[in-house]
Amino acid sequence: HFAPRPESPPAVVADQRSYKPELFPKAVNKVLRYKLNEEQLIAFNGLVRKCAEAAAHEVQLEEDLGETPDEFACGITYELMSDPVLLPSSQVHVDRAAITRHLLSDETDPFNRSHLTADMLQTDEELKAKIQAWRAERLAHRNTAGGGGAAMQ
Repeated sequence: HFAPRPESPPAVVADQRSYKPELFPKAVNKVLRYKLNEEQLIAFNGLVRKCAEAAAHEVQLEEDLGETPDEFACGITYELMSDPVLLPSSQVHVDRAAITRHLLSDETDPFNRSHLTADMLQTDEELKAKIQAWRAERLAHRNTAGGGGAAMQ
């Protein structure tokens, strides 16, 4: 199966290590070499198309939101956080996905090298609510101003 669930393409695109449009044609060639049946090939091509659409949607969403306020930017990626957590020793806010990727290879706080594990992350629901409110306000403003194609999410 090639990720028939609708949340799969956005997840592939969000994991910036997995989605590179130039890799999909190479993957198709490999798929053809292993002689997948027509149904499997159609499903894989559908995933490729949906990933490209999800990537385009993310680009449009970034444009619609404009510049991210510093307080809402991840300390690791400098991108808008969707699930902010506080690192207990350095007191830096980062997005859970970014720090989780870091912790896969290094169980330290990237800002002060102290020991850190995923269970030590402190969810910041107040900051998350502020980010969601800012995001909704920005998207509403862009939509009423006649711009933006990313009203969803």
